[in-house]
Amino acid sequence: GAWFQGANFQIHLILAADTTAPAGLPDAGAAAHNGRAHHMAFEVADLATAIAQLAASHIPIAGGPQERGDGITQIYIYDPDRYFIELFAFNR
Repeated sequence: GAWFQGANFQIHLILAADTTAPAGLPDAGAAAHNGRAHHMAFEVADLATAIAQLAASHIPIAGGPQERGDGITQIYIYDPDRYFIELFAFNR
């Protein structure tokens, strides 16, 4: 895969061979725990607050929290339409 970074964004491309759910599949499958599936990612200000809000809304966490190794912690959820979503925050 490859990672691209601009001033205020990153794009991560993951090889289909490195994922359990290539683009277009409705379920992340076994990759839900580590994010190696087609997904969008959104930065949140505070991941602990986001996790508390998800729990209060009865939205289960599909994967994480896990540290990515570059100062970011991430979690994965499914939105109401079953899109696989990453939420992440910088460890400060």
